[in-house]
Amino acid sequence: MSNFWNESYGQIYPILRTLVAEGLATVTVEAQHGKPDRHIYALTEAGLTELRHWLSKPVEYEVGRNELLLKLFCGRQAPIPDNLRNVGAFRALQEQLLANYATIAQSLQETHRDNPGLPYWLMTIRYGQHISHAIIAWCDETLAALADLDRMPAPMGATASIDRE
Repeated sequence: MSNFWNESYGQIYPILRTLVAEGLATVTVEAQHGKPDRHIYALTEAGLTELRHWLSKPVEYEVGRNELLLKLFCGRQAPIPDNLRNVGAFRALQEQLLANYATIAQSLQETHRDNPGLPYWLMTIRYGQHISHAIIAWCDETLAALADLDRMPAPMGATASIDRE
């Protein structure tokens, strides 16, 4: 899940304690030798009902934060080679993500082939793969556009300003 949802331990454990306090989850503690006790959380019937209710609700759109897009929006203020380098690095990251997705998919298919959740897990991986392919295409298009800009002479009397769009 870390490829599409990220929570810190500082967020997870207070939420788990709240779920237990509300009767939506239970916790059992297993003693471990040489390690801290292991806390195992499980949904109660009421918790499963609440989860199913949440799953049935429409997804709310959230605007994401993308540092690269912010830098490109202000890209006129930076040398074009810096923009090229940033987009190139972002493209390389997408290639790395594609390799990671393939590894995760193969591992899941080998170790969880009989798990009824597998098709759903693979759907989330395919989403990541589609997004990475689309971003790579956008990077290629953007790199070409930046290269074209790099070949253009600077206009006479050009001043720095930020466009408001």
